[in-house]
Amino acid sequence: MKEIEKVDKKRGQEQTAIEWLAEIPSHHWARCFFPVKTHCDVVVNNMMAAIEYHRQNLEDFVHACFKKETYLRVYSHMIKPVPGMHDYEESPLGPVAPPHVIKRAGRPKKARRRDANDIKEPSRVSRRGLTHTCAICFKQGHNKRSCTNPPHPNSRFRQSSRHAQTSDDATPSSQEAAAEMHTQSSSSVPHYNATEESFPYAEV
Repeated sequence: MKEIEKVDKKRGQEQTAIEWLAEIPSHHWARCFFPVKTHCDVVVNNMMAAIEYHRQNLEDFVHACFKKETYLRVYSHMIKPVPGMHDYEESPLGPVAPPHVIKRAGRPKKARRRDANDIKEPSRVSRRGLTHTCAICFKQGHNKRSCTNPPHPNSRFRQSSRHAQTSDDATPSSQEAAAEMHTQSSSSVPHYNATEESFPYAEV
């Protein structure tokens, strides 16, 4: 056998181990160079093939806890009924009323509330624990919504604020525009004096 030949080569190294293995048949030796899953006590395909090769019954290698007789023996005693809702004592205070529903301000949320065990998106990075930096003044501690500081020279909101300021200065107010339109309309309409020359056929 090949196993015996390999043992003969290493006979001088571990003589006591070789003598101990010689007393045991080779098909009972540990298969240390095989995957770990083969050491489990699970009836897999390779074990079934070996059992069928030796013409043995597969049910003889199944543990007793998986058999029907063991299941019936576990539940063979009397199972007492569990008290239900009809056994509850009635309270003199009456049924408990549900809380009043208060409509909150704002648009209602339609998204599902995520649980703590939900898998988070790997592409999105959380900003928890970071210090917020304002995009207008480049200072930390607040954001652009609550910023009252002047814009930073390198801020992208500086141009928009300048444009808004110039547009406010260039655009006249509504009252001034209405007064100017009124003067233009009054100057364009000619005025006529009610005289005899303008109405020659007034007196017959």
